[in-house]
Amino acid sequence: MKYTIKLTLLTLLIVNAQAGAKKTVSPISKTVEMIYYDDGSIKESVLLKNGIKEGRSYSNYPDGSKKAEIYYVNGKVHGISKGWYNNGNLRGVEVVENGVRQGYRRSYYKSGKKRDVVLYKDGDPVEINMYHEDGSILYKRNYREDVSTD
Repeated sequence: MKYTIKLTLLTLLIVNAQAGAKKTVSPISKTVEMIYYDDGSIKESVLLKNGIKEGRSYSNYPDGSKKAEIYYVNGKVHGISKGWYNNGNLRGVEVVENGVRQGYRRSYYKSGKKRDVVLYKDGDPVEINMYHEDGSILYKRNYREDVSTD
């Protein structure tokens, strides 16, 4: 089932801040879109501004625990995104700027142990480090130097 809850808010658009300046009130439509599981618990929630994803979006497992949290600006993923396993342990964290991966993405095994660390620049992987669950190195690759360690 999919339900949409609409919240319409008014904001002020100030054209000129000088004395006697013209001020215009412009309506901006904000909508919270929520998707529910059959039992009525929230599956997903996303804020839409004029029909475009804006702000925090989150999803939950059927038991209500967090599954993911993603931020949007002008319809593109922007900021720190996180995901969790159904046991509450962190699945991964990544930084996205204007829809493009930047910086480090870290992911974890369900046990909570580090799975991989990937460094991104302009959406492309620059360095990859993958680990066995016991912490030993599975794979390393540095694309800046084009060197791999298996």
